[in-house]
Amino acid sequence: MEMLQQVWSDLLNATDEAFAIAEEVFNLKDTSSPSSKEGAARRMHTYLGPAEGFNATDIAERFFAEGQSQWNEFYIMLMGFFHSIDWTEPWIIGLGCFHLLLLVLAISTRKHANFQLGLFLAIMAAIYSAETLNNLAAKHWKKFATQMYFDKHGVFTSAMWSSPLLIVGCIMVIQTLYSASSLLIKVKRKEFIQQAKEKRTAEKAETETKKGK
Repeated sequence: MEMLQQVWSDLLNATDEAFAIAEEVFNLKDTSSPSSKEGAARRMHTYLGPAEGFNATDIAERFFAEGQSQWNEFYIMLMGFFHSIDWTEPWIIGLGCFHLLLLVLAISTRKHANFQLGLFLAIMAAIYSAETLNNLAAKHWKKFATQMYFDKHGVFTSAMWSSPLLIVGCIMVIQTLYSASSLLIKVKRKEFIQQAKEKRTAEKAETETKKGK
C-alpha cells in the first residue's frame, strides 16, 4: 500500500510539472488552485478521481467497469447485426452450407498436400475478391435478397464471406503446422534410432577386434 501511495504521489508531481510547462508555453493561467499540489490534485481528480483516500481497488473497479461497458456495446452491436439478417433466405442458407462443406473438405483432405495447397490458394483468392463481390451484390441485390445487406463498407460481406473463409484458412494452416511437426518428430526419432544402431554396431566391431588381438 505504501508503494501505491508513493506511485500516486510521483504521478501527482509529474502531472503538476507537465501542466506547469504547458501553462508556461501556451501562456495559460491556473487561478483555480492556490498551490501546485492542489492544482495537480484537481487535475488528477478529473482523470483518475480524488487523490485523498487513494484506493487501488477503486481504480481497478473503474477500469473494469469501462471494459465491461465496451464489451456490452460490442454485444449490443453484435446482436443488432444478428437480428437484422433474415436467416431464412435461401441464399444465406446456401452460403452457410457452402462454408460448412468447405470446412469439412479442408479437414477431410488434410493428408493430401497438393489438394490442400490448391484449396488454400482458392480461399485466399475468394477473400481477395470480397470487395468486387460486395460491389456486384450491391448492384443486383434485388435479384436474390429481400433487403439491402451490402453497404459500401462491406460489413456484411466481411462477416458472412471473408471471416468464415479466414477461419477455414487458419484451420488449414494449423493442420499443416501440426503435420509438419509430426513428420519432423518421426524423422528425428528414426534418425536417433539409426544413430543408436550405428553406435552399437561400432562398439560391437571394436569389441570383436580387441578379442581377436
